[in-house]
Amino acid sequence: GATPTGGTYSGTGVSNNTFNPAVAGVGTHTITYTYTNANGCSNSATFNIVVKPLIAITSQPVSVTVLEGSDVTFTVVAENAESYQWEVSIQGAPWVALQGETDATLELSAVSFTMNGDRYRVVIGGCGSVTSDAATLNVYQPLAVPTGQAKNITWLNWGRTDISFSWSNGTGSHRIVAAVEGSTFPAW
Repeated sequence: GATPTGGTYSGTGVSNNTFNPAVAGVGTHTITYTYTNANGCSNSATFNIVVKPLIAITSQPVSVTVLEGSDVTFTVVAENAESYQWEVSIQGAPWVALQGETDATLELSAVSFTMNGDRYRVVIGGCGSVTSDAATLNVYQPLAVPTGQAKNITWLNWGRTDISFSWSNGTGSHRIVAAVEGSTFPAW
């Protein structure tokens, strides 16, 4: 506070000698402190208080599902942001800052299956700090296509609700079951 004590503050946003930034609003505000002594002599001084706008996230990062080897982008949109720091939680571990990832967009190149389930969020700085929602990276692997031609195809069942057959191609036996919508698979 100002000295000597016992004076009065005045200006936009001041009530009962207390400045309230929510009442004053965003911007620069001139505050006056006035002191009157026992002899009736008074003096005053002015100073400025700057009220900055709060950070507001208008678009959160969104979870994605991609094929292994794909490039991925996570983006946040925030008003009044002055800084960004992306973080990762690997398989549910504590959040860790990603070095050098200080933009509104995080780009990951050629994601691997080991990154499946990792979560990403960004801490935004400005007037205070705000943390975004977490977005999950879901990575799936391409299906393995069997090589070689199938031999020894055997029909196992041709029913009203399912069709099944098995085959071998020299590397093992395989089975496919196709079911009519609304039916249940047989329990083998």
